[in-house]
Amino acid sequence: MMAKTLKATLSRILGFPSDGADIFRYTMYQTLAPLMEELAASFAAPGRLLAVSGAGQLAAPFQNRGFEIVETHFPEADWHNLPFADSSFDVVMSDQVLEHIADPFRCASEARRVLRPGGLQIHTTCFVNPIHDAPGDNYRFTPDGLRLVFAREQEILAGGWGNPLVPLLWLFPRIAFRPVPVSPRNPLSWLATWNRDRWPIVTWYVGRTPSVVAS
Repeated sequence: MMAKTLKATLSRILGFPSDGADIFRYTMYQTLAPLMEELAASFAAPGRLLAVSGAGQLAAPFQNRGFEIVETHFPEADWHNLPFADSSFDVVMSDQVLEHIADPFRCASEARRVLRPGGLQIHTTCFVNPIHDAPGDNYRFTPDGLRLVFAREQEILAGGWGNPLVPLLWLFPRIAFRPVPVSPRNPLSWLATWNRDRWPIVTWYVGRTPSVVAS
């Protein structure tokens, strides 16, 4: 009985339960969530969203507002040559996929092709990360690198999150990939929200295609 009471007390102090995100994505999702809500609400009517290999939490606000979510699975569906008509989506989204593709500039162009004027490109990827070849692992992106890849978009937000301590957690995967407790008193929560701009673990880009296509 005493052990159960102690465990319950520690759980309250350390801030369980969590929102389900691990330490590498916790602040990224916390940062992007309100922006996704705002962008989803900016459409006068529900549209279509293309999720490259799924987009999970990022797509949820659009789905909640009635958007049709079309999921592809890379590499079975080749992002370099998307099997969709021009101007057939309002949003193209990917979550930790860009590092795996062969030509990011071609993929940015393909996403732009299938977007309607004024559509959204929403992408997350990584910078400091072990090689994870599923399939292939070809690139790492800083926020400035993403700005170059998506230079033809009108930037809404480009950024990243990380700090010099987080890479040490790859030595302890049972800790690293557990959900971050929602409590500032928990060491994992503190580490998941401490940011140093020069040490990004994950990076992201959100931009809008021009409303008028240049001739």
